[in-house]
Amino acid sequence: MLQNETVEGSVAFIDICGFTAISETQPADQVVSMLNDYFDIMVKNKQKPLTVYEVLG
Repeated sequence: MLQNETVEGSVAFIDICGFTAISETQPADQVVSMLNDYFDIMVKNKQKPLTVYEVLG
């Protein structure tokens, strides 16, 4: 049986400007390092727990 629950949530769709050009010209390890740095900043600059559910691209 389905039950409801009310929760507060947010969804963010983020486009990293120039990412395609960067990813096409830089070695894969540098691109991964850049993304890890970016996600570290995004996850640590929060007031409530944050979960990255999916990365597309």
